[in-house]
Amino acid sequence: MLAASFAGIAAELAAAPDESRLTRLAAQRATELVDGDGSAVVARRRRGRLETVAATDEVARRDEALQRELGAGPTLTVVQDPDGLLVVDAAHDRRWPGWGAGNGGAGPRSLVSVQLMPTGLHDRHEPLGVLAVHALRPGAFEHEDLEVLLLLAVHVSAAWAALRRTTTLADAAESRHLIGVAQGMLVAGGHVPLDGSFPLLQRWARGANVRVRDLAERIVAAEGSPATWSSPRRRAAADARGPCWVHASPGVRAHGWKTTLTIPGSLSRNAR
Repeated sequence: MLAASFAGIAAELAAAPDESRLTRLAAQRATELVDGDGSAVVARRRRGRLETVAATDEVARRDEALQRELGAGPTLTVVQDPDGLLVVDAAHDRRWPGWGAGNGGAGPRSLVSVQLMPTGLHDRHEPLGVLAVHALRPGAFEHEDLEVLLLLAVHVSAAWAALRRTTTLADAAESRHLIGVAQGMLVAGGHVPLDGSFPLLQRWARGANVRVRDLAERIVAAEGSPATWSSPRRRAAADARGPCWVHASPGVRAHGWKTTLTIPGSLSRNAR
């Protein structure tokens, strides 16, 4: 029976189109599997920052926010512990000062929490986050429930890691396309040869403290080459839309061009 349930859940997770749907589905199925009252999925972002990306109820959402505010709690422990943990009765649990016994009974009374860790050959072996299921009654979970969630975590982690790889590849393809179009605009205007177009974009991006991809997107949105952007009409139109514009004048290095990048609301700098 349990094997059939996991087969169905694995198929649902694999079909999830984005992170939001996948994590909401994971939270719902986790709650059902161990007969909890609610659950949350917390993602581990860059530099270890934690973010609640799915919660089945406000109790779970508030509890995760409280743990981050305190800097202590089951989630902050489990993100470093692949074995997961069980809280039998939060009202008498002293492991995390301010949480459990110190929350005045406003949060979960029992909880089971597991780490989400991708295990694929091409995955980065860093925690994706944490899956936590709570109950409003003490003693709601046993070690068997922890084992069930550890098994679910394998399926969730695999689907989440695969989705991230797909998203990363799609983003990379879109970035290459935008950068290529921006390079083409510069070359088509006769302002820089092809082999100098990308280095020029890199210098502009460094000078404006933006990513090359973001700069290329703004250049494409400006709908023209540097020669046309320098006209008052084009500059006014670009300012209204909020992209960047580029002024170019001949005679100085960088393949014979001196360039000035201006991004509305940002600092203008010269790139040579």
